[in-house]
Amino acid sequence: MPNSRFTKVFSNNGNETFTEELNAQIVDLNSAAAAWGDYDNDGDLDIVLSGGSGSSKLSRIYRNDWESLNPLPNIISNLNTEINGSNVTFSWDEATDDNQIGGHSYNLYLYNTTDEKHLTPVYSFKQTHPLNGKRLVAKFGNIQGIRDNGRVSYTLYGILDSYKEYVWSVQAIDASMAGGPFAAEAEFITSEVTSIVSASNVVKLFPNPTFGMITIDFGSVKVNRLSVNDLLGKQLLTLDVFEPVIELNISNLSKGVYFIVAESNYEIITSKIVKE
Repeated sequence: MPNSRFTKVFSNNGNETFTEELNAQIVDLNSAAAAWGDYDNDGDLDIVLSGGSGSSKLSRIYRNDWESLNPLPNIISNLNTEINGSNVTFSWDEATDDNQIGGHSYNLYLYNTTDEKHLTPVYSFKQTHPLNGKRLVAKFGNIQGIRDNGRVSYTLYGILDSYKEYVWSVQAIDASMAGGPFAAEAEFITSEVTSIVSASNVVKLFPNPTFGMITIDFGSVKVNRLSVNDLLGKQLLTLDVFEPVIELNISNLSKGVYFIVAESNYEIITSKIVKE
């Protein structure tokens, strides 16, 4: 019996259901790969499709000519920055959108003006560019952030240096992977940066040293986010935390000393772990 081949396009109905687009007329392929992208630069996503059809290999671009354009998310407002040692927490008001209620991801850039270098990837034209916010890639934003009472926050660990000037901005990305304009750039200047070492012994880790698996007990501390950093402050692993006790697997890390950074609404607790 020959292998069946189906290449289809579905519309998201916004209620956890999907409807097949019967007029898409896309060729059926096997061993296929597809990707979205705005190849004709008209503000909507097109499809590139590549795969096999019998003994032939095909690659095709399907242009989206839908006349009703997707309204972009609005400009983010009320940017705020909190510095804690070499860590920096950014926060802003949740995105608003004429076409989408909630569910936005975010794209944030941080630029060191003293050394003239980007510390995070941009993926869009910056706020100071005439094409402010236009995406350079067809993908969701790399930040979800912690949402609380209409605000979104996100922390970068071990990224700041002493006596430097930084600028940053953030944009909202909607479900169609389209980006709104970046907010007006905010800036801050660091003084002497020192490492954060918490005296709190509320968070318990065991076994320590470990060969890979760690049980982390946060006790009475309501932790929202956790990361594993190396000795240089580089963030190697991050995850959102929903339970007071979790198990973490770091078996893929090399032998050495690492820091478990637990972030609550009120403090950042840093604990040392040894990987054997």
